[in-house]
Amino acid sequence: MLKPLQLPPDYDFHDHNVCIAEELGFDYGVPIPAC
Repeated sequence: MLKPLQLPPDYDFHDHNVCIAEELGFDYGVPIPAC
């Protein structure tokens, strides 16, 4: 899993990562659903 932002390792990457990725327009090669 690629990290969309430089966040602390204890940060909960669950739905937040796809939300951030959608907002910043990152493309990980997979369809990212809008938040």
